[in-house]
Amino acid sequence: MLIREKRKVRKEVETVTDVKCDSCGESMIFDGDFIRGVEMPLSFGYGSKRDTERYCLHLCDTCFDQMMIFMRIDITKIKHEEGGF
Repeated sequence: MLIREKRKVRKEVETVTDVKCDSCGESMIFDGDFIRGVEMPLSFGYGSKRDTERYCLHLCDTCFDQMMIFMRIDITKIKHEEGGF
């Protein structure tokens, strides 16, 4: 037989207080809750040597721009009203 009781408990919760750029270490938090920069979840495809591995990369605006220049990547900007993100 199950006996149920309602109890008030205090629960310790871990919260994110800061997000640092993975390249330069600069804080990416502003106005308390907003991330200034980019968070990129990465997963590798089937058959890749990193198959099943998952990563999350955080880059500030400056480091993102430097990465794009270094890798010679030209990304087309997509406007929200055009059905983008």
